[in-house]
Amino acid sequence: MSMLSDLRFRLRALFRRDAMESELNDELQFHFDHEVEKLKRAGLSEEAARRRARQLFGGHAQVMEDCREARGTNFLETLGQDVRYAGRQLLTHPAFAVVMVLTLGLSIGANSAIFSVINSVLIQSLPYPQPNRLAYVFLSNAQYPKFPLNPFDFRDFRTRNKSFESMAAMTRGDLQLSGGGARPVMLHGFHITSGYFHVLGLQPQLGREFDEKAELPGNQQQVILSDRLWRSQFGADLNIVGRAITLNDQPYVVTGIMPAGTQHPGNNYHSLPYGEGVDIWWPFTFEGDPSHRGSHFMEVIGRLKPGVTMAQANSELNAIMTELSHAYPGNDSGWNVRAISLESELVGASRAMLLVLLGAVGDGAADCLRECGEFTAGAGQHTAARICGTAGLGSAACAPGAAIVDGEPGDCFSWRCAGRGAGLWRSEGAGGAAADGISAGA
Repeated sequence: MSMLSDLRFRLRALFRRDAMESELNDELQFHFDHEVEKLKRAGLSEEAARRRARQLFGGHAQVMEDCREARGTNFLETLGQDVRYAGRQLLTHPAFAVVMVLTLGLSIGANSAIFSVINSVLIQSLPYPQPNRLAYVFLSNAQYPKFPLNPFDFRDFRTRNKSFESMAAMTRGDLQLSGGGARPVMLHGFHITSGYFHVLGLQPQLGREFDEKAELPGNQQQVILSDRLWRSQFGADLNIVGRAITLNDQPYVVTGIMPAGTQHPGNNYHSLPYGEGVDIWWPFTFEGDPSHRGSHFMEVIGRLKPGVTMAQANSELNAIMTELSHAYPGNDSGWNVRAISLESELVGASRAMLLVLLGAVGDGAADCLRECGEFTAGAGQHTAARICGTAGLGSAACAPGAAIVDGEPGDCFSWRCAGRGAGLWRSEGAGGAAADGISAGA
């Protein structure tokens, strides 16, 4: 019941403020007059009694303000006053109002767009179980830091390694869907080895994925469909598994349907970016002479065993590569193997750029005040700096355009202010000291 009374009191103070103010003023005046009468009865004169009462009560305005704060509605009252004042100002200066609204809209829109990208790329985890155990495997040398594998090299890595729970390979292979009198449709597709979805921690919602028998020549006429393709082209037919569809004028038997939201982990060779929709997967078959290993087009992904580090996996894979270079010196010599975490491969190159964009459209890691002013570095390396210039900021030890970091006159850093725009800075001082940051122009 006390909560309801308190709520009624606060609402009354909010919506009947004038009445509450009048009652408060009358009540304070009553107590003040009562105290004056009390002091007069004690023998004080009228003037002395009033002076003594004011000392006891304090200033009338201050007491009223204390009572207003005790109501707990001061913030809302102040906010209402500010909103009314802002509204009057905007109506008085319509041009300024339009510019301000447009600026706020653009700023909020830009921040929201950049944060949405950062949230999906950097904050949310990859859409696979235990993504920290997933790794891309490349060949590497001085000329090609990331190079795809030969199919038979991949098969040897898959067979011999002890670091990965499972490994699979893929290569781009688009197909054309036709038949049934419908217009042909080009589909994004990939050749994949057996266990590809097992590596990613996924499984079909209908049917099964390919086994190792599908890798044998003559067994490649099988396909797994994406949920999107299954629904758009086949009406989500639950009986489609085991039936043949026509791809590149050849019959392919549907063995499975992947669930909605299955995302491609990305690839470099004939690439389809991470997250792009793959329509269809079909088996890669190992054909040809295993001793001919000059063709490199397979991109390999693996899932590390629990407890195995990337360094341990790299060490083992390079040991296997050394064995292969001895067995096949014509093609496999001169290569190293690089295993890189899937997350690093997908977002590593874009992480810095996205953070720069976030700083540029938001508050930024530093605020450059025109050509001369103070800024705060957000990287934790330097908490504050002052730009030296003709305005007299800084000290004689700094040339115009240099910055004193942390207020130390001896540590002068070269600085190029971004002015009204935004930009990156890298500054180097005496003794090799360096700092990095982002400037967002005033």
